[in-house]
Amino acid sequence: MHSKYSPSNSHKWLNCTASILEEQKYKNDKNEMAIKGVAYHKLCDQALKFYFADNNFNYFEYISENLEEDDEDIKLSLLEYIDYIIKSSKDNHNQIYIEEKLYYDKKHDAFGTADCLIFNKSKKTLQVVDLKTGRVNVKVENNEQLLLYALGFIYTYKQKIETLYITIVQGNNINTHIVNMNKFKLFIYRVNKTIKQIEKGDVVYKP
Repeated sequence: MHSKYSPSNSHKWLNCTASILEEQKYKNDKNEMAIKGVAYHKLCDQALKFYFADNNFNYFEYISENLEEDDEDIKLSLLEYIDYIIKSSKDNHNQIYIEEKLYYDKKHDAFGTADCLIFNKSKKTLQVVDLKTGRVNVKVENNEQLLLYALGFIYTYKQKIETLYITIVQGNNINTHIVNMNKFKLFIYRVNKTIKQIEKGDVVYKP
């Protein structure tokens, strides 16, 4: 079940508040690429859980054997993502959260599920890592989806963050952006204001 304020659709509802009302009129069928994307994420989720339960687990073999299609690019992308998370886990101060459901407004059932979060309490740093399996390159800078995951972590776990990183793993590319915290505070204000406006029916069409 997805929230109507889902992070993956945030570029719509944050910029065209009427889009939520319009999309509720239509059946939301997932396309083939979206279905495959969900399957890829589940595969990585399982591989990481198996690895963290047993560090001798061969996740390379697991991905190769369970990937339904023979797509070398996708396989390398999934392995790149898994490798990145495992390397990050080697720092004992890092807490790793995989496929974590996060609320950023529980009253209005606004939530999303983050691929991976890396939290270092002693340094007060948070890194949001997102796996992208589509063919179109996704820009990491000011990515509203990842910023919502960060907000969800702060809201859910009541943690203070001084440094925020957002990272996209796509293909064999890993792109990281350091978020300006003053701009992030403005983003939080914008999210809260937008949800309140939508709930009141005060929406605007912005094609």
